[in-house]
Amino acid sequence: MENSGKIIGINLLLFILYTLLIHAGDNGDAALAGAIIAYIHAGGIFVVGLFMAIFSNDPNRSRGVSLILAGLLIAIIGFSVCLGTLSLNIH
Repeated sequence: MENSGKIIGINLLLFILYTLLIHAGDNGDAALAGAIIAYIHAGGIFVVGLFMAIFSNDPNRSRGVSLILAGLLIAIIGFSVCLGTLSLNIH
């Protein structure tokens, strides 16, 4: 699990970058567009990580677990960001 911090960090950095780009463009539906992209990203790396954790040998298995964790973090943080954006748009 020596690469787990790097894998999670890279995925969270990508999440932050595309979230900022979407909200900087602010086409009115930033919360919806951000949610769609975040959940596609989170779902994709979760599925890839699940397959790696189940069907790979030991070094790739730990990378798969890191991808699963990154997917869960992006889903949780993405939900919070979208909920906060919707809350700001309502008021």
